[in-house]
Amino acid sequence: MAFKKYEVVSSSRDTIVLQKSASPLKKAWFIPDENIDFEKLCLLRMEFSSPPKSPVTIALWARYKGTEYDLDHKREIQITDTLSEEHLSLYYVDKHQADIVNKGEKDVKAYYYAKITANGVVCKSEYLEMPIAGIVYKKGNYDDTVATDARHPKSGENYKAGKGITVLQRMLISSKFLDIASPTGNYGPKTEEAVKAFQTCALGKERQKRGVMINVSVSFKGSADGIADISTQEELKYWSRMEYCKPANSVTLNFSSSLDEGRKNLLSTKSRDIITTAAKAVGYQSVMINSTIRYPRQQASAMYNNLKNGKRLSYAAPGMAVTNVWDDCQKKKLSKEDTIKKMVDKIDEFSKEGKRVSLHCVSEDEYKKMNIVDIDIPKTKTADFLRELAKSDCVVKILHDISGIKDEGKIKLLKKEPCIHVEIKQ
Repeated sequence: MAFKKYEVVSSSRDTIVLQKSASPLKKAWFIPDENIDFEKLCLLRMEFSSPPKSPVTIALWARYKGTEYDLDHKREIQITDTLSEEHLSLYYVDKHQADIVNKGEKDVKAYYYAKITANGVVCKSEYLEMPIAGIVYKKGNYDDTVATDARHPKSGENYKAGKGITVLQRMLISSKFLDIASPTGNYGPKTEEAVKAFQTCALGKERQKRGVMINVSVSFKGSADGIADISTQEELKYWSRMEYCKPANSVTLNFSSSLDEGRKNLLSTKSRDIITTAAKAVGYQSVMINSTIRYPRQQASAMYNNLKNGKRLSYAAPGMAVTNVWDDCQKKKLSKEDTIKKMVDKIDEFSKEGKRVSLHCVSEDEYKKMNIVDIDIPKTKTADFLRELAKSDCVVKILHDISGIKDEGKIKLLKKEPCIHVEIKQ
């Protein structure tokens, strides 16, 4: 049967039931779950004049700025009574989230509703007015689940009203990223690592669904930093909706604490996939990324720390010249800060001449063409891991200082190389 055009509704209290005389549905409305708070796991309550003769279909929709959006979430249920309740998760309209995040439209709202088909007749539930969540969670935060004593007061910057962290943990547990018995409401180290592992998986193509490994198109654009921002929360809710869970042989990419978000994000999805694929092949569960791009200050600091710790690496002429600056500063007994400043000045001098001090020390445009990354891995199966990396046509060079591993094609021994150095063409 043809759908009748739905009316524009400005109030969440309005009830719209189409072709009411032919439908057994008297009323339908949402009840936000107080235990879930703003996370939009809601109870849909339906009241019928008589039990429907056939299964009832529920489809979730939203209305935002005059446009109706199919949320692509349907459920068919058999109802045997005149009152029925069903728990449903409501997902953000993409444009709604984009307007909040990108345009700062903090007060903009979307209206959610259910299209309910009973006995062949389509009806609408009441509208549920829903602002975007907009709360970012990170290590040290806690919610109302744990805010029950003086140690966790309902005040301060770490307190987050509601039970958003509890919901986050529940989804991480169900998708097999967080190994705790039940949600605590406390965003501790385990939760941070679970979020980081989830983000790493979400940046890759592999998912596990009902015990079967599948590959999907990647839509997540966040970073694996362990912070549950809006995009991470939405992606996790999408995984719950699609019944995705952590792949049985997934690999977590960890980043050194010395890397800021900008330097982490420059490591491309292609490079991440190549590294994790090699790690999976040899059974690694995690890989540590120690370095990506280095700006002059970071390059000077890295060289300073190596030299201070007795690691005098082999460099081409520009790098050796910067090493000589360090030697000169030591003789003059200059402070660390003064020494690094003079090393930065020398690096900048070579940069103006088009010369590199280190392969890591390049412009962002150059780095996007060739990712250069230092990796720290477990001490077992190292040779196998290097060979797996070398299988990728995009990997052009692998340098290491590990005894017992012979030079093989792209794999080369470089004395005093502190990490596994990999260059990946984009």
